[in-house]
Amino acid sequence: MFSFYNYYYRRKKFLSENRDKDFVYIKTDSRVLLSCPHGVEQTRLGKSKYPEIGALAVALELAERLNTNLIAKTSNHFDDVNFDEKSPYKNKIKKELENFDYIIDIHGLSAKRDIDINLGTNFGQNVVSDEKLFQKLARGLRNAGFTVAVDNPFAGTDRTIAGTFAGNAWTVQIEINSGITNLKSQHKKLELLLNVLESWLKQLD
Repeated sequence: MFSFYNYYYRRKKFLSENRDKDFVYIKTDSRVLLSCPHGVEQTRLGKSKYPEIGALAVALELAERLNTNLIAKTSNHFDDVNFDEKSPYKNKIKKELENFDYIIDIHGLSAKRDIDINLGTNFGQNVVSDEKLFQKLARGLRNAGFTVAVDNPFAGTDRTIAGTFAGNAWTVQIEINSGITNLKSQHKKLELLLNVLESWLKQLD
């Protein structure tokens, strides 16, 4: 049974234990990599951006349920590893690429957005090797009642994690409305979302 308490405090414990590291990489036998580059504050072009705390909580929850590989930023070094063309974070993914068939990059949307989920595919380029797999993801989310946009407002283009490694792996950028991921009052909707994503991810391994 889903516990919002465990979901919430797993993230806090993870960051507390790894606050002296730039990022954490956890390797398993899975062919899936879950990535969360924005779970801590970022600095893009000199401007600070809020941490996407719900995105990190979701990534950690799914990684624990499915025993997938995980990479997550754990401290801000005045960088944005999803935007910067070069970074130790991207270098680590590049080094481990032979171990992955799929890279799922998880982000957070502002609660002010009028959609639940944005799926970034770089206008189809990142998922072209298996379009049916992407359609299953989008259809599963919509059938569960979530409002889903594709490549709008974020498309997972070339310099992002998803865009950088597309071609080496099947990639998608999943942006989740923080109104779902951050609020205990929305725990039932969050639990539904986690179950849909878990069911879809199980198909990949």
